[in-house]
Formats: sequence, C-alpha cells, structure tokens
Amino acid sequence: MESLLLPVLLLLAVLWTQAAALINLKYSVEEEQRAGTVIANVAKDAREAGFALDPRQASAFRVVSNSAPHLVDINPSSGLLVTKQKIDRDLLCRQSPKCIISLEVMSSSMEICVIKVEIKDLNDNAPSFPAAQIELEISEAASPGTRIPLDSAYDPDSGSFGVQTYELTPNELFGLEIKTRGDGSRFAELVVEKSLDRETQSHYSFRITALDGGDPPHLGTVGLSIKVTDSNDNNPVFGESTYSVSVPENSPPNTPVIRLNASDPDEGTNGQVVYSFYGYVNDHTRELFQIDPHSGLVTVTGALDYEEGHVYELDVQAKDLGPNSIPAHCKVTVSVLDTNDNPPVINLLSVNSELVEVSESAPPGYVIALFLHYPGGRTAGP
Repeated sequence: MESLLLPVLLLLAVLWTQAAALINLKYSVEEEQRAGTVIANVAKDAREAGFALDPRQASAFRVVSNSAPHLVDINPSSGLLVTKQKIDRDLLCRQSPKCIISLEVMSSSMEICVIKVEIKDLNDNAPSFPAAQIELEISEAASPGTRIPLDSAYDPDSGSFGVQTYELTPNELFGLEIKTRGDGSRFAELVVEKSLDRETQSHYSFRITALDGGDPPHLGTVGLSIKVTDSNDNNPVFGESTYSVSVPENSPPNTPVIRLNASDPDEGTNGQVVYSFYGYVNDHTRELFQIDPHSGLVTVTGALDYEEGHVYELDVQAKDLGPNSIPAHCKVTVSVLDTNDNPPVINLLSVNSELVEVSESAPPGYVIALFLHYPGGRTAGP
C-alpha cells in the first residue's frame, strides 16, 4: 500500500507546484440515490471560481485521486460529478458524524480542483436490539434506587437519526434512566423504584421501546423479563403454638404421633425447614420419641408404659437453612393412654389374722375377711 501511495503523493506535489490555480469545492448528496445521479457541475463551478477552461476541449478534467472511485466520478468531457452506484452511508462511514468523499482533479490548463462530497444520512433504519428478550434477575433485597444497565439498541443511522431515547411500559415498581456514552450513543438503566417482595410477585414482563430522532421516529422493541430472586426475609411459622395428642401405651416403634409443619414462603435453602427437639426435652423423653428433621413427623421409638408415665412434653424447633435464620418453636403434649395390659390380682385380707375363723353364733352380716382387687397387677399389703 505504501509503495503505491508514495508515487501518487509525489505526483500531486509536482502537479500542485506546476498548477496555475487551486480551488476547493464542497458538495453534498443524500445517500441511497440511484446510479447516475448528478451531484454537481464541477466545470461550471470551476469557471465561476476563475478557472480558464476551454469549452472546445473534449476533456476538461482529469481525475488525479479519488477516495471512492467505485461510488463517484467526474465525466471528463462535461465536468459533471455523478454517482456510479447507490451509496449506503451507513455501510460507508458507519456512525461517524461526517461522511466525506475526496477527489482531486486537474483541468486541461493545469489547474487543480480539490472536491469534498459529504454523504448526507437518511433515517432509513430503525433501532433493533441484539436479542428478542432481555432476561434479568433482581434480588428482592434490592433497595429503591438500584440501577441495572440494559442491553442497548443499535441503529446504523448517525446523529439525530440514531437512538435517542427508551421507553418502558408504565409500572410503579421500575423506571428507566437514559444515559449517554462518550461516543454519543445512548443506553438505558433499569431503576428499582419501590421495594420488591418475591412472595407477593416473583416475575414481571415488560416491553422496552427504543426510538430514534426521526419525524416520525422509527422504533424497535424488546421483551424484558424480570425474575425476583429470594432473600431470607421470612422465618418458619407453626400453625399453633401448642399441640395435644394421645397415643396408646402399647404402640410399637415407628408409630406416628403427629406431623408438624412450619411454613416458610421463601424458596431454595431460605425456605427449607429442618425440625428438631429443643434443649428442654430430657433424655428419657428423647428415648421414647423422635422427630424426622425433614418431614416434621414425630414417632414412637421406645416402649411406652402408662404406669411409668402418661404425659410427655416435647419442645420442637423449626429452622430454615438460609442465612441469619430465626427459628420457630412449639410445644407438643403427648398423653399416653392406658391399655388392659396387666391381669388383676386378688388379695385376701383377714380381719383378725391370716387364718379366717368364724363363730357358729356369728350373726348375719358379720365380716369374716376382705377381698381386694387391684387391676393392672397392683397389690396391697395386709
């Protein structure tokens, strides 16, 4: 490239040195014009600027350099500057503020003309987003004023025809703040306006609209899906503070006693509840009953005996697995029901001695001895 550029620069330097005059001409043309569109009459403008052009010559101009020879050219005989094909400014210069094509031409009288052609932008594109949906996750602990940058819309048009603003479907919980980058492009930040509560609503769907500066503006839209993620802002809660249940004394191991349930509306580990006996439950009671840490089911594990004890109190704790969890507590009173599990015992109690004697003269109703019946195997002394 450098080997080709150097001779051209040297040639221009020589020509400019020998040139009788030098003028600058500036023109503009809108993009998307068809091939053959006349931009200007360079010969006419050069004469008005003082060039001594001979109209009888077949070739009035010779192009010395052209930054875009495939797009524009000068008719050597007429001196008309024309387009060679349709010009797409957005492809040629992207979003540059200025889009200039440069030409240097020499007249037959060795006069140099420097031509600048500005390609004017048209609002021939609409903003578009890189994806059909923007997915966001925002913690319910996010405080009002929290900002989340959003994907920007792209508009190949330049200047005011590019993206100018964004709009969000009206909502009292969220808003948009429009910001400008150093290159002039604009983007939006989602702003949390009010406190969020995942347990009230965990998902929101909106549409974001990007508008350019045309009249009327072109626009592009994208879906916005917001998932409100959980924070451990709820604690387990039992339906009752106390429960009373009963179980027969002959209940075998694994007999269900009661299934406890502490509700926690959080999700994940923040809502995963584990159950346990609290510290007030003595060792003997722990030998007779157990609680499943995941289901909250209390079952019999030891041999119950009404005659040894018929009321037990179980202090139960429920705690979630999230950070800074505050446990819930309840008390379960278990009454052991007596069953007919012992034969009766009869003792004979003599009034006078172990030998029962009665006189033949004893009147009716005379007490000879007492029969004592003790259910459940209990006995009484003489």
